[in-house]
Amino acid sequence: QTFSNYQGFDTTSKTMCAWINLTSAAASSTFISRLGTAGLGWAFMVSSSFKLVFRTGSTEVADAGSGVVPTGTWCFVCIPYDFSATTAYYYYNAVLSGSQTTTDTSAANSSVNMQIGGLNATQAGYLTGSIAHISLYNRTLSAAEVAQNFNAQRGRYGI
Repeated sequence: QTFSNYQGFDTTSKTMCAWINLTSAAASSTFISRLGTAGLGWAFMVSSSFKLVFRTGSTEVADAGSGVVPTGTWCFVCIPYDFSATTAYYYYNAVLSGSQTTTDTSAANSSVNMQIGGLNATQAGYLTGSIAHISLYNRTLSAAEVAQNFNAQRGRYGI
């Protein structure tokens, strides 16, 4: 699904949460992005080792913690990104797995649409599985807010 040129998410703190149910993870399976061919933009992804990844510009920063996205079951994933601290936080079912800092802040890309389920730049990196209840925030959610979102929806996904 593609959404027309949404610019309010580029150069600010942001949080992306979603319920995903993977059947497998191809390299860089993307659940939401706004990434152009010049390497500008951002993306929220799952790596081939089932780790959450935040990409800003040309830099991919994967969760180094113990969390993984399971296959064959629903999982609530949430990546709050603090733009001023250039730090991404990785949550799996509202449990913080870790955080990583990126040095690349080249997230602005006003010529590319936001897309759910794949990368804009190459029309590749499609998510293999299902995605539901996406929430986007133009700020960094706290741990309590992530937990509140998880608890409000978990019954719908059998957790």
